[in-house]
Amino acid sequence: NWLGNYHDWDIKQDWLTFIPGVVKGIAFTIDCFMQKDEKVVIQPPVYPPFRNVPKLHDRVVVNNPLRFDGKQYQMDFEHLTNVLDDKCKVFILCNPHNPVGKVWSREDLIKLAEICYDRKILVISDEIHCDLAYEGHKHIPFASVSEKAAMNSITFMAPSKTFNIAGIISSYSVIANPLIKKQFEGYLERAELTAGHIFA
Repeated sequence: NWLGNYHDWDIKQDWLTFIPGVVKGIAFTIDCFMQKDEKVVIQPPVYPPFRNVPKLHDRVVVNNPLRFDGKQYQMDFEHLTNVLDDKCKVFILCNPHNPVGKVWSREDLIKLAEICYDRKILVISDEIHCDLAYEGHKHIPFASVSEKAAMNSITFMAPSKTFNIAGIISSYSVIANPLIKKQFEGYLERAELTAGHIFA
């Protein structure tokens, strides 16, 4: 209901899966959907774990730096298409962007969705800051902009930034594609069994 009322994104309950933190969710996704020799694309300047987590999992990080025009940051789509290759398998989107504070436009998100879908690059959309957009700016969930975006993404959200409750483990994923969700949940079940074995 919150996502529908505040962000015009009508989701289904079975798209939801709880996770122990957004950064952990990113780590799970990288481990679940990528091989060791594959690459993760990020858009610096960005939240440091976007770079650190892939590297800790022995994945190559590809930079697609944001352009600054003197007033605001923009995505550099020309640079993005030039740096992508067949090894790029995951794109980490910060939506809205941390730390530059950019609320991405629908047009930007649609264009990014097209590029990633056509190249079979799974988009992780970190939307933990979605409720903090300034008046006059409206957050647009990545997966809501097109069918291609919905079918080729994992969105991570949490109430922790909105309500200052980071100590409560209450993050979740939103996955519209049933095949991606099945694979991700299967990975989470295996990870839980492994952790239970280690810490029992």
